[in-house]
Amino acid sequence: MGTIIDDKKLKERGCFGSPDIAVEILSKSTAYKDETEKIKIYEKHGVKEYWIINPDAEYIQDD
Repeated sequence: MGTIIDDKKLKERGCFGSPDIAVEILSKSTAYKDETEKIKIYEKHGVKEYWIINPDAEYIQDD
């Protein structure tokens, strides 16, 4: 899930640019990818906040 805070990214035809915040809810099948690969992709593309929610361990991690 991504959220846009910067209104300048919103145009008549949609959103242009990366989201300002991305939130991942971990599942056992995707946890490794979410915690290793996706964080690098989001950083590369300028996502300002990346939150990882782990419902099993009951924590939220923000980077």
